[in-house]
This record gives sequence, C-alpha cells and structure tokens, in this order.
Amino acid sequence: GQADADAAVAESAANALRAAVELRNGDFPLATHALETLAARSDGLAAPDRASPAFVKALFDDFAPTFDDQLQNVLEYRAPELLAEAAAARVAERGASYASAFDAGCGTGLLGPPLRPLVAGELVGADLSGNMVERAAALGCYDALAVGDLNDASCYVNPAVAAAAPYDLVAAADVLCYFGALDDVLALWAGILRPGGDCIFSCERAPGDREWLLGPTGRYAHSPSYVAAAAARAGLSCASTTDIVPRVENGEAVPGTLYVLQKAP
Repeated sequence: GQADADAAVAESAANALRAAVELRNGDFPLATHALETLAARSDGLAAPDRASPAFVKALFDDFAPTFDDQLQNVLEYRAPELLAEAAAARVAERGASYASAFDAGCGTGLLGPPLRPLVAGELVGADLSGNMVERAAALGCYDALAVGDLNDASCYVNPAVAAAAPYDLVAAADVLCYFGALDDVLALWAGILRPGGDCIFSCERAPGDREWLLGPTGRYAHSPSYVAAAAARAGLSCASTTDIVPRVENGEAVPGTLYVLQKAP
C-alpha cells in the first residue's frame, strides 16, 4: 500500500544520507540534519531540541549570496517587514524610540533598515553565519555586529557588542524555526533586556496540541500556548500575538505567529 511505499522511500533516502555522512567522515551537517528530520517523521524518534549550530552555519554560509533574492522574490518572505511593523506600533504606544536594540539572528540584515529609524541609540546584530554578517555589515545600519550562537551566553558579551546591553528591544525574525525547546534562548533574551523592554519575534505555528515539532522542511514550529509558557518561565509576559504568514512555500502559506513580549518594568 501507500504506507509501505512511503516507508521504502524514506528508508532509501535515509540510506543515501547515511552514506553521504560516512563519505565525509561524519562531518556533513546538512545531511545529518536531514537524517534527524527524516527520523522524527518516519521512525517517530524524538527530534533534537534544536538544529545543530554546525548545520545552521553551513546552511547560511552557503545561502548568503542568494539569500535576499530567494526569500523575498521566491518565498514571499515577510517576517522582517511584519516584525518591524509591530516594533513601530510599540514605539507609537511608548511615545519614544527604543534606546537600543539587538537583532538576534540578523542574517543579511533584512530587519536592519526598517528597524533603524525606531532605535535612537545602538542597533546591534548577531548571527551564526559569518558570511551573512558580512552582508549585514555592508548595509551600514548596524552599530556593531558579532558572529555567535544565540543559545550561548558568550554571544551577548562579545566585546564588540557588550557596551549596548541592556537593550530596550530584542528582535528575531524567522530565527526560532531553528530551535525546538525555547527556554534557554528566551532566558538569555530576557537577561539582556532592561525592565519594561520588548522582545518581538516570529515563529512558525505547530498544528494540533504539540508544544513544538521538527517539520518536513527541517524547520521547527511551535504552539502559541507553549511559547507563552516558555516566555513566562523566562519572566516575559505576552503583550500580543498575531497570526501571520511569514513565507509561502511550494505555493502554500506557512502559518506563523508574531509575538510581542515584555519584561516586567
């Protein structure tokens, strides 16, 4: 039947991926992540808590030259635009610009230009991919940039960026799709926010009652109830959640949620 055929295809794909990893003596993060995704779908194995830093770095170092064109013109990528609109609405509510902001997982800097007018002081970015950060630097809208892992506290105390903390805003457009469990990264973001500061980010939305899952695209999706609970554990309250479409993939709208969280004043 169809189930047997699907299982045979999945096993064939897994064997090809294992062979590819072996040919690289285990050093093939893109294939390793694809294997983990396949195992979570076809074998019911637990997905890793996050995509490995080696996978994310390899993916985006390779993707950097065509990233902006692919996302904006092929995938109708709107996460940075939607996030910047939410930040602008918060600035209007506050009646003042953000004093400083941290663009977590800044990539090529798509969020930088629309965020820059909303930040009176330092706008700082960090990303795991050095190639992406080089492109962000070329925009000229960031005061400092660092290459680092967002789940590692050292990313936020990099000498190039430490002077700006604590921040009024931490923003992350389409970044948490490479994380499953969010407690650690949300705790780090809460830690660099000043009291009353905002944390604004997008997530792909998980179907059903799953807290989070690793989907067939190799990206993670999260339920709004899980995000709200993880935020609360980090000391962040939900000011608003908005259903969004961060991208279109294979002609299908990808369901997402935009979160505006606030640290207690």
